[in-house]
Amino acid sequence: MKQIYLTGITLVFLYLTIYPTYGQDVPLVFEREQATPECAGPALPDYNDLPVVRPLPDPFMWSDGSGRSTRYHDWACRRAEIKAEIQHYEIGEKPDRPAESGSIISRR
Repeated sequence: MKQIYLTGITLVFLYLTIYPTYGQDVPLVFEREQATPECAGPALPDYNDLPVVRPLPDPFMWSDGSGRSTRYHDWACRRAEIKAEIQHYEIGEKPDRPAESGSIISRR
């Protein structure tokens, strides 16, 4: 119980000391799914041409290897890159939203 209490105090302390120093107003909810459609998509080489990455990749490193950014305004484009890579290599493209939707209730 004491450890949980100390962890909670530590998290509150870190939040109060780190958050105000950045001074960036981060929204909790976005208005649209993709906030920046003007971002250029990443190059998506064939699966066999991908480099081997042993440790977890740096989430702030641009896909083309041009550098690292931790600015909030860059995160929307980096998030779009990650989304494109996951859809291309892992889960497939997200289908478009249907024009009509409804539900069927079946009674047995």
